[in-house]
Amino acid sequence: MILKLIATLGFLYILLCSILFLLQKKFIFYPTQLPDDYPFKEFEHAEEQRFESTTGNQLHALWFAAPQPKAIVLYFHGNAGGLEKWGYAAADFTRRGYAVLIPDYPTYGKSKGILSEANLHEDAIYLYDHLQKQYPSLPIIVYGRSLGTGIASTLASKRNPKLLILETPYFNLLEMAKLQLNFLPLQSLMLFHLRSDLNLPKVKCPIHIFHGTKDELIPYTQAVQLAQLAAQDDILTTIENGGHNNLGSFAEFQRQLDVLLP
Repeated sequence: MILKLIATLGFLYILLCSILFLLQKKFIFYPTQLPDDYPFKEFEHAEEQRFESTTGNQLHALWFAAPQPKAIVLYFHGNAGGLEKWGYAAADFTRRGYAVLIPDYPTYGKSKGILSEANLHEDAIYLYDHLQKQYPSLPIIVYGRSLGTGIASTLASKRNPKLLILETPYFNLLEMAKLQLNFLPLQSLMLFHLRSDLNLPKVKCPIHIFHGTKDELIPYTQAVQLAQLAAQDDILTTIENGGHNNLGSFAEFQRQLDVLLP
């Protein structure tokens, strides 16, 4: 009887490991697909742009121009929904005089291609280099939101933007998975690690982090840990009672953006 119980538990453990390994994209990424003729009428002055990355991925992005822009914000969005949701983020920057490029990841919106960690990073580098060539006189600010913070941190460690801003970041995806699945061999099973903790210390430009104390998805402590790794002073703006999706509604968030983006 005991041997049968052990065998059953062993089978269930292996089954759970297999499910995580094979289906982890569904646990991490929540894309919405859009038809190619989707017009994005919800955004004023949004220009659709398409790119063929060095990965072979067909990337779709929204460009929000600004008259005589001070710089360009390259914005990497969160894991749920595509540009039909995330395009609204541009308003925080355009009203301050900054142009914005927000790309969709492969399988999101109108973007097509293979979604892998290596491709996410290479696509980000491709877009950054494109902006540098297209607008050589304008500095670039790299902005990451939630899932996008891991992509933004890696990009900033490989290029030298004017500024790196991370909103609601995680330490890395392994630490996030450990919050629920610490009993599994995650290091071997996870295909997406997004190691902000390893890349942030390599970033040479100024860094700023926003995080709320009541973030229901990514613990505030992960932002504190990242800030300690960055070896720069006063880089964390703590939004008291801020959640995961509402930091923009807090006056302290907007005041700090005014300082960062004068």
